Amino acid sequence: MSAQIGESVAESSEKARANSRAIKFLSVKEGKGNKNGLIYNTAGTKVSGLFDPWGGKFFAMLDGDYDEKVKPEPSAGGTVVTLNGRRVAVWSDGADGVNGGGKAADDVRTW
Repeated sequence: MSAQIGESVAESSEKARANSRAIKFLSVKEGKGNKNGLIYNTAGTKVSGLFDPWGGKFFAMLDGDYDEKVKPEPSAGGTVVTLNGRRVAVWSDGADGVNGGGKAADDVRTW
C-alpha cells in the first residue's frame, strides 16, 4: 500500500521500484480500530493496511505491464475475471469476510 499512497521507501526495496517517484495514486481517510480506512502501525510510520467498514482488508491490483488489463484472482470460491480497459481493481470480501464463496452480493468491488 505504501507505493500507492506515495510514501517514501528505501531505494533497495521492491516497493521503491514500484513507485520510485513517490507519486500519490491513492488518497483515503485514516481509519480507526482496524476498520474503515488506512491503518498505520502504532508508531504511525508505516501503513498496516487498508480496511473496509467490517475490519476486512481491501485488496488492490495494479496494471503492472501497462496493457490496460487486470485479472484479480480472488481467494476461495471467487470468480477470476479479466477486466479490460482498467489500470486498477480494488475489492474487499464484504460483511461476511468470505470472497465469493459466501454471500457474493456483499463483496465490495470496483467492477
